[in-house]
Amino acid sequence: MLLARKAVGVVALVCVLVTGSAVEATGERYECFQKIQVYNSASFFMFFEGRYGQTTHAGTTNSSGAYLFGSHTTDFAKYKVGTGHKIWPRVQALAGLRKSGPKVRYCKNGKTARYTVTGTTLFHSVLLD
Repeated sequence: MLLARKAVGVVALVCVLVTGSAVEATGERYECFQKIQVYNSASFFMFFEGRYGQTTHAGTTNSSGAYLFGSHTTDFAKYKVGTGHKIWPRVQALAGLRKSGPKVRYCKNGKTARYTVTGTTLFHSVLLD
């Protein structure tokens, strides 16, 4: 379904819903995902929890438990997440800092957003692959 909108004298087409992807009002394209997978490529034990929501009051999934190598996946279909809501991982380094990864949109399509954690307990990053 497409809507026409006048933006600074130019008619912009905004895609309201396309299976698996959409275009925001800013014109940026984004994909939506059902699952988040976090791969630990860092030099520390870590755990992650999935976060979801549209406001500052985010919901939280169950924790992955601490792990040193490999990856864990959270399926947001098990939680009450609305289509188009933001989902993201929050990583906690054991004896270190807590950091969140970039947010992506949720939709029930079976796709997995893959993140990689690198660094040390106090200086690490959570990147969307």
